[in-house]
Amino acid sequence: VSIEGNAARIYWGAYATLLPRDLGFPGRDRDSGDPVNTVLNYLYGILYAEAFKALARVGLDPYAGFLHSDRSGKPVLTFDFVEMFRVSAVDSLAMKLLRQGYRPVVEQGLLNHPTRAFLVKEFYRWLERKARPWTWSRSIALGEALYTWAPALAKSLRSGSEFQGFVERWP
Repeated sequence: VSIEGNAARIYWGAYATLLPRDLGFPGRDRDSGDPVNTVLNYLYGILYAEAFKALARVGLDPYAGFLHSDRSGKPVLTFDFVEMFRVSAVDSLAMKLLRQGYRPVVEQGLLNHPTRAFLVKEFYRWLERKARPWTWSRSIALGEALYTWAPALAKSLRSGSEFQGFVERWP
């Protein structure tokens, strides 16, 4: 069992304990049709799209990754880049909504249209919130962080300089 696999089990186990019991969250499973996993999948999809745009905007190939293994037709650099934003942009938003009583409507394993519309609106509102990067003395909008770290990654890859990833400081 890998270190990453163990860390994921611990993280998602702790995440599950913080959610209301009526959601019956069994743990993270991308293929599950339960409400929590379905919401996470949908929000990650939006985050991937934003990350893809941020990377392409600075001239990086979203398909040429270095953490995730190359897979034909998969934007693996996007997957790599998203890793540093998952908790701040998706996991914390989903937790907030679900703990406040929001319940998504899942029909035949898919979110219905009003649920998707609500999640899109909440996601982009969430990206407007102020986040304070670990090494910074000031805060920036979370969405702005995506478009700030993409050029930093490009610079690092092109020059061979050290890259400092995005880590949000806990309030």
